[in-house]
Amino acid sequence: MPLLIAVSLLLVVLVGALYCCVYPNTSLSIFYIIPIGFAAWYAGERAGRVISVLSALTWASTYYATIGLTAHSPVLYWNGSVRLAFFIIIASLLSGLKNKTEKLNDLAHIDFLTETSNSRAFYIRLEEEINRSHRYRSPFTLAYIDLDNFKTINDLYVHTAGDNLLRSITASMKTTRGALTASLEWGETNLRSFFRRPIQRARGM
Repeated sequence: MPLLIAVSLLLVVLVGALYCCVYPNTSLSIFYIIPIGFAAWYAGERAGRVISVLSALTWASTYYATIGLTAHSPVLYWNGSVRLAFFIIIASLLSGLKNKTEKLNDLAHIDFLTETSNSRAFYIRLEEEINRSHRYRSPFTLAYIDLDNFKTINDLYVHTAGDNLLRSITASMKTTRGALTASLEWGETNLRSFFRRPIQRARGM
């Protein structure tokens, strides 16, 4: 986080320095979106707002120095306020977009009931693990659990009991020492997980 803020501040300074080097009436305000967007996307909305304020102050100071307006000029205050509002809106929109993107990514890869990896995410992770195993010649173990007679539990104790059982089992698998991920396959009610260790050592997990 401090490094991200430092990079954003450096970008603000560079934009301000660039403004001092160009023709006085040339507007470079749009370039402040770069540090604002960087901070809002990678460091959060609060950081984006801070960089927005600093960007507006940097713009005002360079504008004051190059144009020659007085410090109490209404034009300076108005233009600075408009830019500050614009910068803050940009920071809020980008931060909100980042949050929505992360939530959509979670929905695409996480099972809504057990909060474990769905089949798509599991096979992506499994392929990565297979490639890693080939690259480093290190073994791993895939654990596959079939829940027999699960339909009977749903029929006798309603679906709530079955849901609670699935949550309990998957929670136990996720907290198992050495487990990399856990996944539920709804069609067959199968649970899967894998470990970065040989099967002899994984049996004791």
